[in-house]
Amino acid sequence: MRQALANLRPEERELVVARLELGYSYAQITVATGRPSPDATRMAVRRALLRLAEEMGSG
Repeated sequence: MRQALANLRPEERELVVARLELGYSYAQITVATGRPSPDATRMAVRRALLRLAEEMGSG
């Protein structure tokens, strides 16, 4: 998983770590990253997790 995380863009990695490792809520991630809304954050986290899954599948 570390290699898959390393293959993500820094912004994607930040979202994944904040959500999964730190357990931040979408509202907390929104504030920390300056995103426009928790819904926008949720979608960005979802996309980042999909990319992580792709990276893990290709490794």
